[in-house]
Amino acid sequence: MELWSRLRVWASRWELPPPVLSAGWLCLPPGYRAAAVDGWIVRPLFEPPGDDDAARVLEERTGLRVPADLRALYAVHGGSYAPLLPNGMSLLPYEAMLTAWQYWATLTSQHPGWTPELAGDGTHYQWSVPWSWLPVAENDDGIMVLDSAPGPRGTAGQVLFPTDRVERVVVASSVTDLLCRWLAALDSGEVRFDPALGHAVPVDPARSCADVLRR
Repeated sequence: MELWSRLRVWASRWELPPPVLSAGWLCLPPGYRAAAVDGWIVRPLFEPPGDDDAARVLEERTGLRVPADLRALYAVHGGSYAPLLPNGMSLLPYEAMLTAWQYWATLTSQHPGWTPELAGDGTHYQWSVPWSWLPVAENDDGIMVLDSAPGPRGTAGQVLFPTDRVERVVVASSVTDLLCRWLAALDSGEVRFDPALGHAVPVDPARSCADVLRR
């Protein structure tokens, strides 16, 4: 798929090393935990093709549909742990999406008084019930999700990008739209790779990754 090819070009330009992750990491699939040496494991920059059975289990246990464009993307690589996305995020494999969703479901069940709060622009809810969000990417600070229960001015499947640990904004209509927007920003020079951070950042320090994506 062209999107993966373009991401590979940027990964090679940045000379990204394979990421080393803790086996106790929240979203690390069980198979990788079993393969870990001394609690650590090296992940590939680009995962093998996603498993259709894993996608089916994800849908059955969450009640959420895996969008067709995400399935097509994951038929080539089932995620990427290269920090290629905005804010150094990495695309989660299906198993890790389920792990994150189950964690949210457990957390929410412990706080039954929590209620969704409609965002000011009416596109989404700042804290939705977790079964309406499909986690698709994360970094150390937050998780990016696909929203299946948008607000009155939103669209199903839209991408919610974290601006902090609580707030999110709509940055794209789908995962494909997100990648196209981000690659356009890379190609245009709006963002550059920061070796100190290990991922790309906006050239203009007054702008955030969310600002770049929402242009």
